Amino acid sequence: MSILSYVFLFLKGIVFGVANIIPGVSGGTMAVVMGIYDRLVEAIGGVLTDGKKRVSHILFLFVLGLGAIAGLKGLAPIITYSLDHHYELTMLFFMGLITGSFPAVLKLSGIKKLTTADMVALSVGIVLVLVLGANEGAKENARAMADINTAKLIISGILAGGAMIVPGVSGSLIMVLLGVYPVVLAAVDDSDYKLLAIFAIGVGLGIVLFSLLMRVLLKHASNVTHSFIFGLVGASVVILFSGFPEGELSWLIGGATFVVGAVIAFLSGSSEKTSS
Repeated sequence: MSILSYVFLFLKGIVFGVANIIPGVSGGTMAVVMGIYDRLVEAIGGVLTDGKKRVSHILFLFVLGLGAIAGLKGLAPIITYSLDHHYELTMLFFMGLITGSFPAVLKLSGIKKLTTADMVALSVGIVLVLVLGANEGAKENARAMADINTAKLIISGILAGGAMIVPGVSGSLIMVLLGVYPVVLAAVDDSDYKLLAIFAIGVGLGIVLFSLLMRVLLKHASNVTHSFIFGLVGASVVILFSGFPEGELSWLIGGATFVVGAVIAFLSGSSEKTSS
């Protein structure tokens, strides 16, 4: 990879990190949108199993990880402000990103015709996201503080980390449902590195375990797995929709925000296909 490629990878890491702190937004989906999902899964598994490419995998994960940390630390206050004061517009922008990624996701899957097994996997992906996103109360109370201990923090990290690597499933939403989201977000804002380190251990374990699983599935059941992923990604658009801001002008701004997100994702996907 060239230096410019690593710069773009760092920027994609920022988006990946930011996505993982927004309940309902999937970091895995953002990885698909940016064209790095398969490479991410390969790199995580390859660090343990692929000695020939281990250095390349480590470098890829290091640069992406730096970007994610920068996104989490640097943009967390901005995202928090956007969600608190412009929630509908923020969600419309992310809906646009996901919608605009559909052509790239479909082309990258290599699926020409859906079999019965593919249709079942697609349906399961849709239902899974709709069920996970049905708990509106959990989303609304995402900032309600909760008591937590080390064991729960690590277990929650494993589950959230696993969710982060699966497109369409929001790791932060899993954190909300488990009651650890406000604690972790506060730790990021307050630079509570001890708590973050404990949580990161769980997240790391979850990412490694689920990435190894996804790597096997992509290798031995590619079409079915990609159909499942497409179902997850598609249904996530429905979950993110929170309506339009009030007022005719706000509707126009909301529509424009959605279109901007869609265009960015579409152009990003086209660029990725051209460079690959």
